[in-house]
Amino acid sequence: MVKIVALLHPGEVRTVLDPACGSGTLLACAGQHWHGAESEVQLLGQDSDHVLTELTRARLAVEGLAGEDSTHAVVVAGDTLRADAHAGTQADVVLCNPPANERDWDHAELATDPRWVYGQPPRTEPELAWIQHATAALAPGGVAVLVVQPSVAARRAGRRIRSGLLRSGVLRTVIALPPARPLRTVSASICGFCGRKVLPEPRTSPWLTGSHSSTRYERGARNLTRETSTDRPSPSR
Repeated sequence: MVKIVALLHPGEVRTVLDPACGSGTLLACAGQHWHGAESEVQLLGQDSDHVLTELTRARLAVEGLAGEDSTHAVVVAGDTLRADAHAGTQADVVLCNPPANERDWDHAELATDPRWVYGQPPRTEPELAWIQHATAALAPGGVAVLVVQPSVAARRAGRRIRSGLLRSGVLRTVIALPPARPLRTVSASICGFCGRKVLPEPRTSPWLTGSHSSTRYERGARNLTRETSTDRPSPSR
């Protein structure tokens, strides 16, 4: 994931955010990649599991990525969607492997949340909440890469939000990863959503596949592109 970001964001990276950091694997990889740059990179993380946040802090400190006074690594315990500890952050990079199929995420209470620029995510689509959270935390020109289950790219309930992400140019690439690559999900295969903030016109086909069994992914790609035409209002006569 860090290598993907490096290709899409060749410029200086000063802030990296993982809003569901777990044990800190992605933050550690990012810190190692950008460590020693002209300006020290700040690593920001949050997770609902208190034990995992303590583990992440210790891991970053042992690897020398937290800075002498730990100001270069700020990891907080808490629920990111309900109580964002890094609200207002303008991150150059957001890396995230969010929880899969989480239904109890306060869908009703967060109905008017300003992060839902492309629509309120349905209760059954928490992954789209995480994707919009990531894009809201990006600085202009920043890059976000998230790992989600492949069904997120095709479920009917989230088609309007996916269409909005695609038409606006925020959604740049959907990568189908082979079954041997899951990080924290038990799904047979997963997808990577790559997004940027403030970009030129989107490409016509944002879909890449890294798997031989790509039929379902190709069908999802057609769904994404069809949404851009069917949801677009017809010109007035």
